[in-house]
Amino acid sequence: MVYGCIDHYLSRTGLTGFVLEAGQHTDKTSVENHEGVIWLALKEACNLDLTRISCYPDCIDNFAEKNAPEQKTFELVHRHGLEDTDEFKMEPGFENFQKIKQGELLAIQNGKEIKSEWDARIFMPLYQAQGNDGFFVVEEVD
Repeated sequence: MVYGCIDHYLSRTGLTGFVLEAGQHTDKTSVENHEGVIWLALKEACNLDLTRISCYPDCIDNFAEKNAPEQKTFELVHRHGLEDTDEFKMEPGFENFQKIKQGELLAIQNGKEIKSEWDARIFMPLYQAQGNDGFFVVEEVD
């Protein structure tokens, strides 16, 4: 978990939610991505017809065109947790949602190799210093 984020709060309360990677906080595109996803969430949650808005927000189309073609849903199948005393280092080169294969070396923890038990994808392999998660394994949901 990355403590202090909404995902941590939702997990502790047992609620289902989603996480949006919108970009760096200071990037103008990040602001547009946040605004676009808020409009789209309101559309879905409230059955809004956004075309009836007198000043249709450009951020909606910009966000949808940029993100919707690649949009996928993933299920969390494994969380590799860490203790405060663990020495943990991911193998270099992993990126979010990168495919991993069964038997592939993922990390070294306390001097032992951690190998994948799945043909799946890896998520958040770079945030160990921010919480007690080593990485997550996710699978695409059809």
